[in-house]
Amino acid sequence: MFKYLGTQSTQFLKKVSVAVVLTILPYSTSTTAQENSYRNLCHRKNVIKSTDKRITKWVLPNGVQTYRFKKPLPSAVTEWEKSAISHSLMRLNLISLPGTVCDFGSKKVYQPIFDALNLGLNPSIKNYIESVERVGWTTMGRDALRFHTSHNFEIKLFPPIRLDLAFPKKYETSEVHPTATLLKVPNRLSKEILLDESIPENDREDTFFWVKVKKSSLPIFITEGVKKAASILSSGRVAIGPPGTCRSIFRSDSTDVNHRFEVSTEIKQFIDKSNKRLFYIVFDRDHDPVLHEFVKSNAKVLAQMLTELNMDVKIIDLPEDTKGVDDYIYKYGQNAFNHTLVKDAKNYIDWLELNSNLLSADQIAKNEWCFNPCQGSCALKTKLEEK
Repeated sequence: MFKYLGTQSTQFLKKVSVAVVLTILPYSTSTTAQENSYRNLCHRKNVIKSTDKRITKWVLPNGVQTYRFKKPLPSAVTEWEKSAISHSLMRLNLISLPGTVCDFGSKKVYQPIFDALNLGLNPSIKNYIESVERVGWTTMGRDALRFHTSHNFEIKLFPPIRLDLAFPKKYETSEVHPTATLLKVPNRLSKEILLDESIPENDREDTFFWVKVKKSSLPIFITEGVKKAASILSSGRVAIGPPGTCRSIFRSDSTDVNHRFEVSTEIKQFIDKSNKRLFYIVFDRDHDPVLHEFVKSNAKVLAQMLTELNMDVKIIDLPEDTKGVDDYIYKYGQNAFNHTLVKDAKNYIDWLELNSNLLSADQIAKNEWCFNPCQGSCALKTKLEEK
């Protein structure tokens, strides 16, 4: 079990749950900007000092030094527990970040969330986040292709930053196209998923898990976000969680509306045309009917592309009383997920017959519904309401 942080930090940081998961661009601020940030932020009553024993230095892949908590905050642990995620997965992957750390000796201020997301380049977003002291959680997984630790940052803020969106935007990402973190998987869980008796039964990481998956014919579940992927993994299934349905598909040239979508690299690395693998797509069941139709349209586009790559595809539609697959697993249990929900999944062709009026890839591309957050979502809401 985790030895959690004290109640003082919980009260100070409990207002907001922030999730963080994304590859980053170098970010630096001028001396004047640093001085202004120090004056504006370090006078706060509950500011975290760089000498605080709960935090430790953290060097990001781009060389930027910042800070993280040594242990995940109770709020982050509780959030993951409510997604039915095993503690062994949490221990290997879950990290909490402070919003602001002040070094009173050098009069420097560190902002781990900004450092990770490079948000300092957008003053309006930066000022909005700074209006309330926040914390976040992040994961560090594996990159199966290059076999190294993967940083993939995406941040979840309450309330949403971009208030002009037609749909509330829970997650904030950097300017770089994000990748899906492949979570570190403990030996005990790896043994269960891969059915490999040679794997030791302990909670250390199986560093070759994703390499073994790539060589196998195991079905892979594609869902929305790393937390939902962790929930499916905890249920004994292989799962990848790109941050949002639009991150499962992409156009390498987003300025060319005629350029076809492609399967994202994180998914494509597990595709071998000579090895017909089954993919399950299990996206959220959004309660807003307009957004729900958009999500299903993205599932259709992804399924179509996987089918063209000679893969088998099944799509899982969640029941109305659950939004995400992690909600379903938490509410009904892993057995219900494995033996009811998965069993009821429809193959792509049958599913498409029941969902024939969905948006096409051309419509999504032409209207930039996956590329321009405000313009795309506002136009999408108007377009769908006219149907």
